[in-house]
Amino acid sequence: MSQKLWINGVEFDESYWPDRARRYGDGLFESVAIFEGEMPFIHAHIRRMIQDASYLDIKWPEELTVETIFERAADAGIKNGVLNIWLWRTGEGKYLPFNIGSDWGIGITELDHKPLEGTERGLQVGFYHENQKPPGRLSNIKTCNSLLYIQAARQAAKLGFDDVLIKGTDGTVLESSNSNIFIYLEGQLITPPLALGAINGIMRFVILKLAADENVHVVERPIHLDDLQEASELWLTNAVQGIRWVRDCDDYMFGNLEALRFQARMNKEFLGANKLL
Repeated sequence: MSQKLWINGVEFDESYWPDRARRYGDGLFESVAIFEGEMPFIHAHIRRMIQDASYLDIKWPEELTVETIFERAADAGIKNGVLNIWLWRTGEGKYLPFNIGSDWGIGITELDHKPLEGTERGLQVGFYHENQKPPGRLSNIKTCNSLLYIQAARQAAKLGFDDVLIKGTDGTVLESSNSNIFIYLEGQLITPPLALGAINGIMRFVILKLAADENVHVVERPIHLDDLQEASELWLTNAVQGIRWVRDCDDYMFGNLEALRFQARMNKEFLGANKLL
């Protein structure tokens, strides 16, 4: 079967035909923080990626190992940055793929600051109302289809917010355009359960572990707007920026005492300690 391809009006050989990741979002990605030459959460990232590839029936390449990733990072010589890993299905087919093979890639971007250290400045966030995120296993996965997050981030920028909160189809607050969320309410940390559609975030996993070590009670349950009104703190958490505290969201105001305490605990436990999770 012959194929013809034009990109921006220029004809290309069919070898340039877009892969399934670009055509259908049929792939996965990870964003891994490099802190002072170390990647403290690399094993957690790879475990998650292997689990998600298995669920999507995308073959895991034997050559994509933690050792390979460390070698590429060493080749780059970047002390503080973000290492991206992409994995996508190969082969022909449309929505129905004809095989479960895969290709993969690694890219590294240098940062002019250290990742994972959170922020001293409280964030100003709003709400994203145009689309909601449904529950289900696919909603937990970092796939190559990020249109919901792109639209949410665009709205945040348009309205002058640092970020916006995304709701689930049940109307509860689920996450932000790039982070899991936690609230601190009456001595408890509360975060939405994965069953509602929250992303299965690496920093979420880290915070749950730290909370268990600190004997802080964690409740995984829906977060309602009334909960935001009563909460003393609201956090946005991800595996590149760490724990960021929110100063205000609409008419809700928040503090940062527990957020700073948890950030300091994480810094001591993982950053610069040559400890891997």
